[in-house]
Amino acid sequence: MSVGQLQQGTDDDYREPSGAQMAALKTLVDLKAFEKWSAAGGGVKTPEQLGEIIGCEPYLLERLLRVISATGLASNPGPHQFEMNTFSASLADQAQQSGMRYWYDIDIPIYAGLPSYLAFHGYKTPTAGPDKTCFNWSKNRLGTGFDYISESPARQADFDRCMTGYASAHTPWTEIYPTEKLVEAADPDEIVVVDVGGGVGHDISKFQQKHQLSSGRLMLQDRAKVLEKANPDKAIKVMTHDFFTPQPVKDADQLFLVLHDWPDNMAIKILENLKPAMERGKSKVLIHDFVLFPQGNSPTAAQSDLLMMAVGNAKERTLEMWTNLAVQSGFKITQVHTRPAEPYSVVELELA
Repeated sequence: MSVGQLQQGTDDDYREPSGAQMAALKTLVDLKAFEKWSAAGGGVKTPEQLGEIIGCEPYLLERLLRVISATGLASNPGPHQFEMNTFSASLADQAQQSGMRYWYDIDIPIYAGLPSYLAFHGYKTPTAGPDKTCFNWSKNRLGTGFDYISESPARQADFDRCMTGYASAHTPWTEIYPTEKLVEAADPDEIVVVDVGGGVGHDISKFQQKHQLSSGRLMLQDRAKVLEKANPDKAIKVMTHDFFTPQPVKDADQLFLVLHDWPDNMAIKILENLKPAMERGKSKVLIHDFVLFPQGNSPTAAQSDLLMMAVGNAKERTLEMWTNLAVQSGFKITQVHTRPAEPYSVVELELA
């Protein structure tokens, strides 16, 4: 189980974490408890032994460990004895710790502020820009959530590790969409896929891991601050680009996007900026995102919709919403690729 799975639940075994559970875990992560415990050889320890290792009062430490062991996130094999299980041992890993910090810094304040934010706005879906959101309300600051993240190198590193870890917990888009067809259809010297706004490259890296293309046939684009942290395969070309400006690469067959972070008016701008670089009847836009259903949505998709509203006045979209967004941008949906038990889909667009 990852921090993200604990936070959002798994699609087949959902449970909501308690406030006490998350507070105890975050305190233990701040103490680097699991790192120090692992470095000391792990195993069964008393609070007194762990207090020496970690640098924490034994009684307080026992109270924290009691909470996470009672909820199955550690073991309590004997009186006043504790042992890490698979989950708690994983919190020695930087990616898991990043997930905990991100959740506490962004998600918890936003969710705590959402009821009062919605009440203040008359219980209507917020439609202002991504810098006038519940995030701004809860954090009492200006700018978008992405601005806030990029202002701090440590915060940006946590976010990047979270996105990479989150992606690894789900079926790769390369297993949802038949990427073999993209490679087969492309000329040998063509760019096959441009990952537009692709962060540190977890999605484009999945494509390269699967197909092992020669240098220059895949491209990762994002803002300069984000790309400073990227370390993709050497065969993947990296380009600084803001997707609110026209797409500079004119010869790519496929342009890959995630759009749920953006409200419709901004998502339309992103899509419209791709059009001049596309060839009608050949180029495609692939959007890796949720498609909400009228009934029976996964916990991951349902909660993500609320988070997107709170962070950026954005949303997860139904098929009808995706269709309307495509039409307003001058596109048409040609296919929607899904996979059983996987909440993500790949929506395929072509120029209308």
